[in-house]
Amino acid sequence: MDFDVPVFYDEAFEANFLGKAWTKKLKEIFADESRYVVVLLDKHHADKIWPTFEREHFAPRIADEHVIPIYLDDTKFVGIPADIIGVRFKFDMEDPDWREKADREIVEKLIEKLT
Repeated sequence: MDFDVPVFYDEAFEANFLGKAWTKKLKEIFADESRYVVVLLDKHHADKIWPTFEREHFAPRIADEHVIPIYLDDTKFVGIPADIIGVRFKFDMEDPDWREKADREIVEKLIEKLT
């Protein structure tokens, strides 16, 4: 499934930022440059350093409705109110159709939001 929607995914742009400070660039992207921040939230996200850094920088944008959470489990996050509407997707890698379900349940909703 192909859509003409620009996205920033840090690993895809790593070469563009060689020699630059990730903290400065990611802060600019999460706090100012992006129209929306789509964040995948799960138990793994909660304890990692970089996702915590990212949350600190996009958290102020939650009030402006520019953060779209994708909840992959029931983990609670400080700074992300429990009543923020997002996409609830139960990821099951054992399910051979998980990619198609993710396209249908996540990607199509995001595209609808953007258009």
